[in-house]
Amino acid sequence: MPEVMGELGGFLAEIRRQAQQRALAIEQEAEKQASAILAETASQIQQSAGEVDRKAARQAEQEAKQIRARGELEARRLLLTSRETLLERVWKQAEARLRALVHSPNYRDVLKRLALEAAGELAEREITLAADPVGHDSLTPEVIESWSAESGITFRRSVQPAAAWGGLLASSGRIQCDNTFATRLALTSKTRREDVFQLLTANHHADSRPAQMD
Repeated sequence: MPEVMGELGGFLAEIRRQAQQRALAIEQEAEKQASAILAETASQIQQSAGEVDRKAARQAEQEAKQIRARGELEARRLLLTSRETLLERVWKQAEARLRALVHSPNYRDVLKRLALEAAGELAEREITLAADPVGHDSLTPEVIESWSAESGITFRRSVQPAAAWGGLLASSGRIQCDNTFATRLALTSKTRREDVFQLLTANHHADSRPAQMD
């Protein structure tokens, strides 16, 4: 009986030993698998981080392009706005000077030049003139006769003045030449905008240069 119990104890001890070895082996294998999983996870995290960085870089670059584009658009808008403001100021100043010219002593000479210019455009021998109310009063029979004698063209004074604040209308039958100040100024503002702006900016750059010391 003691021998049987001894053999049983040895058998149980061997089972425990084998179980411990198996558990250790399982634990070691689990650690290996866990390490492999952790390494793979770290690799995936690094790849994901790299992809995130690349996506973030692309997104940042795209946003930077959009910001630059918006900045360029805003700069162009401000440039156009300032340009229009500058030109509008020029036209207003020009109109103010023309309105003042209507009341100047030499306004009749201006009307004479406008009448002769209109005659050249109409290419007619008889032309009727209608100036603004102020200028129309200065077109006396003596003045009209003098202009006709100098130019060889028969000028006539319209019964009614032109509905304008400056300049004159010249007509021959149904043909008309509009030499009023308002029309000429509007035409200039449309056809000479670029020239006027270039002249203004050129003058601005010249004025802003530092003076050279001799």
